[in-house]
Amino acid sequence: MITLAFRRDDPRRTELLGELPHIPRIERPFWVCEQLEVALFEGVVSRLVSAMQEVWRARRNPENKMLTGRSAGIIGASFLISVTAGVLTYLAVDSSHADLGAAFLAGGAAFASAIRLLNSVIA
Repeated sequence: MITLAFRRDDPRRTELLGELPHIPRIERPFWVCEQLEVALFEGVVSRLVSAMQEVWRARRNPENKMLTGRSAGIIGASFLISVTAGVLTYLAVDSSHADLGAAFLAGGAAFASAIRLLNSVIA
């Protein structure tokens, strides 16, 4: 799972998979935590930077449209469904700070499910 933070051509992906069998089982949880930290601060950041550069390049080219009308509709409807699910979850529980986290999780899960569902129905 950690290897997905790095690009496919990054040598750290194969390095991580190659190192894993050589780490003693008792040290693996600590090793995994260390590698997760590296992946979050190096792998995910580089992916976000490249995605932002791609968006910037697409915005500079007026002929290149970022989203089709169909995709924008799916994302908008999914966002509406996720906000509704989050609000209903928050109202259904005792409305404490911990329940706010549960509402965000419910909203995120609803967003992901709604995008998948609407994409399969409309496509």
